[in-house]
Amino acid sequence: MVPDPSQTDDEFKQELFLASVADNDQRKDFTAGERFSIVTRMLDLSVPPGRAAMEMGISRTQYERFEIVAERDWLRRFVLEQCVTHTDAAKLLESCKVGESKNRKIDSLRVKSFKTHFSKWVEDVRRDITREDEELRAIDKKLTDSQKLVKSKLSSVLVRYWCECLKDGSPLNNETPRSFRISFDSEKRIITLPKREFKMDKLSVIDCQSIIRELNKSLDQFLGVLKQRRASEAAEKPLSKNEREAELAAIMAGSLDGFRA
Repeated sequence: MVPDPSQTDDEFKQELFLASVADNDQRKDFTAGERFSIVTRMLDLSVPPGRAAMEMGISRTQYERFEIVAERDWLRRFVLEQCVTHTDAAKLLESCKVGESKNRKIDSLRVKSFKTHFSKWVEDVRRDITREDEELRAIDKKLTDSQKLVKSKLSSVLVRYWCECLKDGSPLNNETPRSFRISFDSEKRIITLPKREFKMDKLSVIDCQSIIRELNKSLDQFLGVLKQRRASEAAEKPLSKNEREAELAAIMAGSLDGFRA
């Protein structure tokens, strides 16, 4: 491959590398380690995500998941050691973002909190797996190769819960909360409030947080419908934080007036 006279040295290096990736007939069978090495090189060469994904034979979404993890050595190592899938790792990092819409950026403090907690969780799980395997070997049994992987202990429920905690800026915990099935279906316009009673003294802090989170999630959707009905037109965008607070203030003020009357 000969450089074009109009190309800079960096542009030629970029094209040369992209050509080598595209010419690899086995590119769809790259191992996770090979993919991370390629993505890291793509980042070094400032290759646009769309072009990089095309040459690797994967979707842009898949590429961006590798990219966000590849930028952090500690998390990439955990993925390569099969402690977490790169998809779940990317989801957790995305949950560390703060800000509004397109201006959302990953918050370093939330990433630090996640790193500390996850590193400790991996350490504890590895210890549990070793102990479990030793106990089985004592009775002439053993764990399968897949059961020895740390990621086999990372359930989708726990990943989802950690994502919610990171989004809220709440402390991470390994005890997943119960689901209280509070929901709002905006299409069918149905509010679901299960008829169940719970004694506050019997609920854990995590369960209380779960109730608040479910109510809050439904509240955002319900306030959107309320806004539609008041204005007699469809709300074209989600409520901003200020609009949400204003709606709540108006509702609460109305409730208090009715109570005083």
